[in-house]
Amino acid sequence: MSIGKSKYSQDGCLRLLSCSSIIPLKRLDRIIDALKLITDISVIWVHIGDGGLRQNLQSMCKDLPTNINVTFVGQFKSQEVLNYYIRNQVDLFINTSASEGVPVSIMEALSAGVPVFATDVGGTSEIIDNSVGMLLDTQPDPADIAKALKAFFLLPEQNKQELRNAAFKRFQDSCDVEVCTGNLLKFLI
Repeated sequence: MSIGKSKYSQDGCLRLLSCSSIIPLKRLDRIIDALKLITDISVIWVHIGDGGLRQNLQSMCKDLPTNINVTFVGQFKSQEVLNYYIRNQVDLFINTSASEGVPVSIMEALSAGVPVFATDVGGTSEIIDNSVGMLLDTQPDPADIAKALKAFFLLPEQNKQELRNAAFKRFQDSCDVEVCTGNLLKFLI
């Protein structure tokens, strides 16, 4: 079931969201290193989740340029994550994990019509491709992440809207629990 589409920025700022545990496997430091390279656009990155590396990452963020704003909001319950999408502007979801199954956090982003940039690990490529965002290399270099973020920011609004619509449709066609349950029943019968 879809939660409805998230709002998106219209003020010249790129708003990123990530959602994961703050552990080495998630490689959130690569996002920070990429943001260090972006000096010409305003970026707001919100991370939902918590873990043992939070203080280290917050310290790393102190070295970011002044055009970058980062907030670690802590752990949310599932419904709070979905509410975040409804109540806030989110332009792009980013996941730089070293390993995944088919990430629920990515499905949540798609359900809100938010394009996704994610590493090509585990089952991520089953739901993410260039029509709904971008598959990053399995070992993304911060420079490549920064380049991809800037390219997304510079897309014409029509192209961004097409990505948003495709993300929402991908959720409806591939991730919605009712669709998946129906497909499973067809397979079993």
